[in-house]
Amino acid sequence: ANEADHRAKVFTNLNFQGESTTDPELKFNHYFITDAKPDSKPNELTPGFYSFGNAEFSGDGESLIVTSNVDSLQHPDRSQESEIYMLNIKSGNLKKLLSQKKTRYSSPSLSPKGIWLAYQFAPTTGINIPALALLRITKEGNQTVLIPFDRNKGNFKWSADEQFLYLFVNGSPGMYR
Repeated sequence: ANEADHRAKVFTNLNFQGESTTDPELKFNHYFITDAKPDSKPNELTPGFYSFGNAEFSGDGESLIVTSNVDSLQHPDRSQESEIYMLNIKSGNLKKLLSQKKTRYSSPSLSPKGIWLAYQFAPTTGINIPALALLRITKEGNQTVLIPFDRNKGNFKWSADEQFLYLFVNGSPGMYR
């Protein structure tokens, strides 16, 4: 009765410190898709005991690029790593594109034709500025190109011809190409 009345909190998770109080509930971020029609039902794209983030549609609209740590052997509160996945919207097939132990991947941005993937990565320990890299996705295999950049960056956008990647740098006016 006390728990239902919010007079007592039952903690079952490890990360219980909220913004201004304790928060005993596990929360997950998932993505859904629905038609823009009345009475349309949403279709869950990312089920499971994991959180997903940084979703971006592929140029053809058939896939979604997401970040997550899909590890059934680790409690989500203990998760420090993240990977980049490509999710086929029709089949629900989740294909891991980038993953490495003790590494956090973020900010994926797929080029319009799906040939290049811009992303950032950093070690899970310490204070680090994430490195910027490009992944060339081909049928023969993937090729990574590191882009040296010593500032915090984000908001990646590709040119329509996939020749340029535009980005913004925190604390710096203007856009970089």
